[in-house]
Amino acid sequence: MKLTAKADIAAPIDRAFEGLCDPDRLEQTVRGQGGIIRRNPIGPVEEGTQWDARIAFRGASREVSFIVTTLEAPTLMRFRGNGAAFDIAVDVELAVVDEVTTRLTVTTQGAPKTLPARIMMQSLKLAHGQILARYRARIAEYVAETEAEIRLS
Repeated sequence: MKLTAKADIAAPIDRAFEGLCDPDRLEQTVRGQGGIIRRNPIGPVEEGTQWDARIAFRGASREVSFIVTTLEAPTLMRFRGNGAAFDIAVDVELAVVDEVTTRLTVTTQGAPKTLPARIMMQSLKLAHGQILARYRARIAEYVAETEAEIRLS
């Protein structure tokens, strides 16, 4: 299943990329939703940076590992993740709209690895509209927080 969200950020592309890809903010977001996350290595994000996380999904605790596979500042950041049942790909792309506006496109794609995961994916596809609305709302919330952070700095 593929989910895509777009949003405009009221900031130049360099500042938007810096704010969106701040590892501490990313980790804080996961922790704020009740997850546990650990980064390896500690420090700035670069290709090869990995996060191991335990998150709640569909009422169960799931362990997932994400790695930054592509980092082309300030336009692209790609993550690849895997868990026991799913492989996940997340692409974060930024494009200049004008001097003070940046367009963000976030695409997340999940692929089941097991039969129970395939069955779960079918039920998720039935609720695709609701899931997409929640996904877009979360991205919009993260963008609003990023804009506020940029204004304060």
